[in-house]
Amino acid sequence: MLLRASSSCPTIGGKNNRALNSQVQSNADWIQRLWELLHEKRRVDATFSLGRIAELQQKMEDDLVLNQLKERAEAAIPQLPSVFAANGVRFPNGDSGYELD
Repeated sequence: MLLRASSSCPTIGGKNNRALNSQVQSNADWIQRLWELLHEKRRVDATFSLGRIAELQQKMEDDLVLNQLKERAEAAIPQLPSVFAANGVRFPNGDSGYELD
C-alpha cells in the first residue's frame, strides 16, 4: 500500500518547517549572543584580575620602601642629638642635645 501526501500537505509542512526554522535560527542567535557575553565577561574578569594583581604588587613595593625608610629613621634617632649639636642647633631649653622620652 502506498501512501501519498495530499497536495495541501507540502504547503502546511512548508509553513511549519519555515516557522520551526525561524524559531531555531532565533534560538541560535540568542545562544550566539549569550556566548559572546560570556567571553566578554571572562575577558573583563581577566583584565580586572591582572589590574588588581598589578595594584597589589605596587602596594607591596610601596610598603617595602616605607618600611625601609621607617627602619632607617628609627636607627637614626639615637644619633640625632650629636648631629644637631655638631651643626650648632640649640633647643629652647638651652641644651644642645636632644632628649628622648
